[in-house]
Amino acid sequence: MRAGAWRGLAALLLFVFSLACATGQGPDVPDRDPWEPMNRKIFAFNEGLDRWVFEPASVGWDFVLPDAVQKSVMNVFDNIFMPAVMVNHLFQARFKEAFAQDLPRFLMNTTIGWAGLFDAASTVGIDKNYTDFGITLGRWGVPTGPYLVIPLLGSSSPRNVVGKAADVWSTPYSLWIVPGISIAIRAVELVNLRTLFAEEIDQSRTESIDYYSFIRSAWEQNRRYRVLEAQGKEPSPEFDDGQVDLYYIDAIIDAEADEEVEKQSPSPSEVEPSEAEEGSS
Repeated sequence: MRAGAWRGLAALLLFVFSLACATGQGPDVPDRDPWEPMNRKIFAFNEGLDRWVFEPASVGWDFVLPDAVQKSVMNVFDNIFMPAVMVNHLFQARFKEAFAQDLPRFLMNTTIGWAGLFDAASTVGIDKNYTDFGITLGRWGVPTGPYLVIPLLGSSSPRNVVGKAADVWSTPYSLWIVPGISIAIRAVELVNLRTLFAEEIDQSRTESIDYYSFIRSAWEQNRRYRVLEAQGKEPSPEFDDGQVDLYYIDAIIDAEADEEVEKQSPSPSEVEPSEAEEGSS
């Protein structure tokens, strides 16, 4: 990379970092969206791109490739990103995750799992972790800054933009391969993920009154969860772990359904004596 490109990257990182610090009111204050008018326009552009490009492409992808192959493609990309996960766990001083989980998982899936095509590590109880440099910054108290929607990339924040720029060095295909090939690989990853999560996306679009607000809330909750986890605090239990930030829908719906069942279930004091006697007999 040329010296001018280095200076440009440094200037960009400094700019977005200053935005995060200048506008932040704490590490993760929710529902701060001062750029909402601009964000909604970019969000509408991304939605149009998804409906006219990625959704049709995912339908064709799903028609051509079996589910098992789609999962293998996702496994490969997860495995490629695993060194970045390990490095960020080291930066977060989470050495157990780095050495007892990330490293053996990467080595096992790269070798026995045929370069990540198969998730061999999960079969022996080494589950997938996810973290990134944006979470690392949050772990050490860097404020997230306002919610930001980026063309093509979607939900983000100034802190997350800095994190993505740093993480790019850990994904070889995005930096060291010819740009055209790198873009094609990234497109394959996005289309494959879009195919795997098609039902969740359609469901959230149908059920949400304001899809923009739903996505913003889901993204912010997920990032807060991950930062709390990195800080060693107890995160809310209704979120699962995984690499796709926006789609923690099923777990949330299940948790809400369980709460409704508990509300509707009668307490022991409300059970009729005859019912209690029948239960004891």
